[in-house]
Formats: sequence, C-alpha cells, structure tokens
Amino acid sequence: MKSIKHISLSVLVVVALGAMITFMSACGGGDDPDPVAENMTKLQSGTWKVQTVTVNGVDETDLFTGFTIKFNASTFNASNGDPIFPASGNYSGSLTSLSLDGGVPSINYEVTDTSLKMTLTWSKTTFGSGRVESISGQHVFTMNK
Repeated sequence: MKSIKHISLSVLVVVALGAMITFMSACGGGDDPDPVAENMTKLQSGTWKVQTVTVNGVDETDLFTGFTIKFNASTFNASNGDPIFPASGNYSGSLTSLSLDGGVPSINYEVTDTSLKMTLTWSKTTFGSGRVESISGQHVFTMNK
C-alpha cells in the first residue's frame, strides 16, 4: 500500500513540474518585440544624412546635396530636401511604409541601426529657385547617420 502512495506522489510531482514548465515557457512568448515599434525606434534614433540618390537608376545625388531628415515620435524635420520633402510635418509609419504630410508620395523604407533606404515615385518635374530641377520617376534615397 505504501508503494502505491509513493508512486502516486511521484507521478503528481512530475505532472506538476511539467505543467509549471509549460506555463513558464508560454509566458515567455509575449516578450517578442513588435517589429513596427522596433523600426520606428530605429527611424527616430538620429538624424539621417543623404549618401546617394538615384532617379530611375541614374545617380542624381547632386540634386539633394546636404539633405538630412530627422524623425521624432510623430513629426519630421528635413533640410535641403526640396521639392520632395517639406521642411517639417507629421508622419505615420507601418512596418515598410511611411506617410508624410506635404504632398510627399507614399514611401517604402528599410531601416537598420545605421542605414535608411527610402523609395518613392515622384510624379512631378519642377523648376524652382535654388534648385536646378527635380526629375519625375522612382527616387531611391540611401541615408546614414
């Protein structure tokens, strides 16, 4: 009779330990970072400076010399981004796209801790003071901190 109680107690302890391990591992699953929040944190982590700009695959970096952009919680500030990027405005973002105020087309983006690639299609050709020209087409902005 004593051996049946001993076996029953041992089985109960094993089942209880198994349940605790299962519960603890299930609780740990909620610690995965939100990829959108992770990208927004990277995007907002500093001032991005232009490295290269291509339009329809042609290097047009000289049209955006000195272009910088800084993203805050819901606003952005840009310099030398005319005519595509206004000096400031609001923005919102998802995992792979950004929406900026000021008539900026939807931007697809990729961000790491040290690089930002923004791709958009600009449909206007504009001529303005201080700017030789802007060219319509697919713009790819490669930025670094």
